[in-house]
Amino acid sequence: MPTEYESYYSDQSDSDLSIDSDLSINSGQTESNTNDDNDEDDLIIDFILEYYCQESTPHFTSTEADILHDRYYYLTERPDRFFHVTGCTVTTFTLLAQRIEELGVIQSRHLTVKDKLLIFLHYIRKGAGYRETREITARSISTISSVFNEVLTVIAGPFFDEEVQQATSSSIIPNEITLNPRWSPYFNDCLGALDGSHFNANIPVSQQAPWRNRSKGISQNVLVVCGFDMRFQYVLAGWEGSAHDCRVLQDAVAREDGFKPPQGRYFLADAGYYCNRFMMTPYRGVRYHLREYRSDNSTAQNARELFNYRHSSARTTVERILGVLKRRFRVLNQTRGPEFPIEKQCYLVYACCALHNFMRRYGDMEAEAGSQEEEEEDEEEQESPERSDLPHGATADAQRRTMEALRDTIAEAMWRDFSRRRTLHGR
Repeated sequence: MPTEYESYYSDQSDSDLSIDSDLSINSGQTESNTNDDNDEDDLIIDFILEYYCQESTPHFTSTEADILHDRYYYLTERPDRFFHVTGCTVTTFTLLAQRIEELGVIQSRHLTVKDKLLIFLHYIRKGAGYRETREITARSISTISSVFNEVLTVIAGPFFDEEVQQATSSSIIPNEITLNPRWSPYFNDCLGALDGSHFNANIPVSQQAPWRNRSKGISQNVLVVCGFDMRFQYVLAGWEGSAHDCRVLQDAVAREDGFKPPQGRYFLADAGYYCNRFMMTPYRGVRYHLREYRSDNSTAQNARELFNYRHSSARTTVERILGVLKRRFRVLNQTRGPEFPIEKQCYLVYACCALHNFMRRYGDMEAEAGSQEEEEEDEEEQESPERSDLPHGATADAQRRTMEALRDTIAEAMWRDFSRRRTLHGR
């Protein structure tokens, strides 16, 4: 489980209880009662789904008889609405509820594990606050807070450790590489891409200075590593927005339980990083971003341009996955960040990444592929790493030269094959 971070909030209201205090409150509600009668408070799923199935009514208005006539009506009869509310299919939701129950989420007297999971998914999917969730579920804020933190602790903890797995030196070549003639055999040893991404953070005014990024916003800088299958392999949250991507990466590699790049394999990264034994960056001073080629409506003119073009097209996998994540879970895309301590804000990032992998494994992401798998373009060009952020020493220099030589070899092979095909087609 990722390292916990110091909380910056000393005073918490009932609506923003810390994880530990919520768990202590929740511990008194662990008695399970599977023989509950038809209590309206037990029908949280119907409350939420009925609420979102209203076309224009802002408040829940269905009668008790309407609610009680079929507990799982919308689970089976309205899969489109269910996906809209939860971000997953009924089948995936059921499997997810079973798994988190095995990992420690406990059914209480009036709330099943599915009820608790739906409350949690509603919150992170819609970016809804405790008060809106209370309006829909007819539950107290303290109960919603306790349920939210119970599910968050499991999903950001043991569930995250299960779902977000690092690649190894024996990992097979992804089909996304082998089946694409632009990338294979050139990137056959590539495992994926990595990048830093800023997530808006909610920080006390007196402590905002280090969290202010280059765009003057308040954010945390999150390192993500993903494969070409659009699944996360490593995530590190909690660094201040002013931290350079290289600093965050160095911290990830230095941690005992951190990022462990396998020998003989590498990841693609943008010009904000540097070449080393596990990371290949593009050529500097050569046009790189896909939009630069599209705006000119021209093809690559030399080996370096061709390499940068294909490097960019492959590396955008990490931008696409970040775009999907932020659009799928709107709690990560709030203007001022979630109103939680920074520790819990980090937990939310981990939880959403783990849920993304789980849903991706069962194919749920395909339902939104057409509208959400888009590139997440940076607002401004990534600045080059500062000299103080670069590793020094003979070993680092040797690793950089080795990767740069491999990059040159790949670029020459790409250009040779590209020129041969162009000649054959008379271009």
